[in-house]
Amino acid sequence: MASMMTFLATRRDDVMNKEQVIKKIGKKNWPKFIKFMRGQTYAVNDDGSADYYDYDVENFLKKPEDRFFD
Repeated sequence: MASMMTFLATRRDDVMNKEQVIKKIGKKNWPKFIKFMRGQTYAVNDDGSADYYDYDVENFLKKPEDRFFD
């Protein structure tokens, strides 16, 4: 059981929560980011919060013509 609890407490290094994303992109860009994320994959945690992949945040920060979609 201890190994399961350790697993559940471990966070991935390649994701950001909402606050981390806002810190990186700026609060005024949050609505644009959410629109950008439509159709993209992200993690939904047990508490209902979301984690976003670093590469999606970095992709959002690129000029629109340089963005990629997976």
